[in-house]
Amino acid sequence: MPVLRPNDQTALKILVVDDDSVTRSFAKGVLEADGFEVLLAEDGEEGLRLFLEEAPDLVLTDYKMPGINGAELTRQIRASIKQRFGDLPLFVPIVVFTVLGELEVLKECLDAGAVEFLTKPFNGPELRTRIRAIAQMAAAHAGLLAREVEEHYEISVLKHVLGRQVEQSKASLPKGFIMETMSTRRINGDVCAYHVGAPGIHFGMICDPMGHGLMAGISEIPTMDVFNALSARDFPLPGLLSEINRKLRELLPGGRFSCVLLFRMDMHTGDLSVASAGMPDAYVFRRDGSLVRFPSTCIPLGIQRELGPVEVHRLRLEAGDCFFACSDGLSEIVEEGECLGLFQKGGEARFTDLLQDLMDERIRDRELADDVSWCLWPFHPEQARPARSLDLAAPARETETGITLRFTFDPRALNYRDLGSNLVSFLGRQGVPEEVSQILALLLSEAIVNAVDHGVLDLDSALKESEFEIYEAARIAQLSVAHAKFVGVEILVNRTPDGEFSHLFVQVSDPGRGFDWRRALSATEDAPGKPHGRGLILLNALGRDLAFNDIGNEVSFSLYAADT
Repeated sequence: MPVLRPNDQTALKILVVDDDSVTRSFAKGVLEADGFEVLLAEDGEEGLRLFLEEAPDLVLTDYKMPGINGAELTRQIRASIKQRFGDLPLFVPIVVFTVLGELEVLKECLDAGAVEFLTKPFNGPELRTRIRAIAQMAAAHAGLLAREVEEHYEISVLKHVLGRQVEQSKASLPKGFIMETMSTRRINGDVCAYHVGAPGIHFGMICDPMGHGLMAGISEIPTMDVFNALSARDFPLPGLLSEINRKLRELLPGGRFSCVLLFRMDMHTGDLSVASAGMPDAYVFRRDGSLVRFPSTCIPLGIQRELGPVEVHRLRLEAGDCFFACSDGLSEIVEEGECLGLFQKGGEARFTDLLQDLMDERIRDRELADDVSWCLWPFHPEQARPARSLDLAAPARETETGITLRFTFDPRALNYRDLGSNLVSFLGRQGVPEEVSQILALLLSEAIVNAVDHGVLDLDSALKESEFEIYEAARIAQLSVAHAKFVGVEILVNRTPDGEFSHLFVQVSDPGRGFDWRRALSATEDAPGKPHGRGLILLNALGRDLAFNDIGNEVSFSLYAADT
C-alpha cells in the first residue's frame, strides 16, 4: 500500500466500483481531470480482485450491485487489510454511493467500515470537493502510518537486543529459581536478570526504569551490561550499584532514573546479600512461616552523580527459606500479607501457581497500569566437596611469571571486602580468563576477609552460630578500635611460552596468632552445614595446591587454566 505525501494528490490511486457504466465514466473523467489515477470495476467481485492486485488508496463503490453489494465489499476489503497488515493502523477510505433516504443502508455500510457517502445523483464539483477532502485525510493518516512503521521497526530491534540478553540470562537459571516479567506495552519496562558467578554463587537483579516502552527499554541495556560484566567477577553489590549509576548518568538524558534491586545468594553457606535502590521491600519467607523484610536503603540510580555509602542487608538462610522480590507493579496488585499467606498455604512448591491465579483473577482482561516483575529463589544448601587432598608443602612455582603483585594493606584504610574484586578486575584486563576470574574473585575475597576478621580483628567464628547480625556488629566495632596491623597479598600470574595464561598462585598472610587448620578442616568436612568454615570449604573445593604454614596465619592456593 503506497504511503501518501501530504498534499500530493498525484500519488493517490482511486478504485471506482459501479455496475452503471455512465456513473463509472463520469467519475473517471472528473477524477482524472483532477490529477488522480483511476481504476474501474463493473461489480463487487471485480472490485475486490482489483483492490487486492492494485492496492488503491481510496475506494468509491455503489451499494446496489449484482453479487457482492457495497457493504459486503467494504467488509471484505477491511478483512483483507487486517489479514495482511495486522494491527498496523492502515487507513483506506471507502466511500459508498447511495440513494437519498436509505437509512438502513447507511447503517449497514458504516458498520462494515465505510467512512463517507455520496447520494446519487451527484455532480462533478460535489464529487471533486468530497474526494479532495478525503485525499487530504488519507494523506494525513498515511504520514502517521509511516511514523508508526518506523517506530515499530525501532521497537523490534530494541526488543531483539533485550530479548537476547534476558533469554540468555534466564536460560541458565538453576532448577527451582523463578524469575517472571509481565509487560503492559510492546517493550517490557521491567527486566529480571540472572548471572551465575563462581560455583554455588548466584546473582539476581530486578530493574524498573522510569516510564514504559521504548525509553524504558533503552535504559535497561546499560544496566544489563554492567550487571552481567561485574557479577561475573563477584563484584560487591554497593560497587555494582555505583557503576550502574555512573553508566546511567553518563548515557541517559537528565531526568531519567532506574530503580534497581540486586541480590547475591551463596548456596554453600546460605549467605544472602541484598542492596536496593528505590525498589519495593524484598522478603525472605522463612520455612517456619515468618517473614524477614529488606527495605530500600538508596535512592534510584541515575539521579545523583555519587550514591554515597550503600547499605547491604545480609541474612543467613536456612534450608527451605525462600527469597522473594518484585517490582511495584506487583505490589499494587497483591499486598505483602497476601504474598506471605500464599507461601504459608502452598509453600515453595505451589506458591508460583497460587500467585499467578490471584493475579489472573484481579487483572482479568484489564490493561495493566504498570509492568510486573517478580522472583522466588529457594535456598537448598549445596555441598562443596573437596576435589583434592591438602598439600602441606608449598606448591612449585614456575620461574617465568607474567605478572607479580605483592603488597600489604591496613584494613582500616580501605574497604577490604571490595579488594578481592578490584584485584580480579585488574587481572582480567591482563589476560586472566573469565572462568578463572570468577573463581579467583570468590576465593581471594574469602582469604582476605578471613585474614582481616580472624588474623587482625581476632573475631571468633562461633559468633555466627548465634546470629549473623551479631557477628557483623562485632566486626564493625573491632575495626573501629583496631591498631595498625597489615595483611599481605601476593599474586603470581604464569604464562605458557607462547604467552597464553597457564595458572596463577595466590598467597595471603596476616599478623594473627593463626589457628589449627587441620582440626578446622576436619570439622567442616564432618559438619558442612555449620554457619562458619565457609572459607575453608570453598578453598578446599575450588582451589588447587591448597597449603597453610605451620601456625595457620598464611594460606596459599593455585588456579589452572586446564581446570576451567
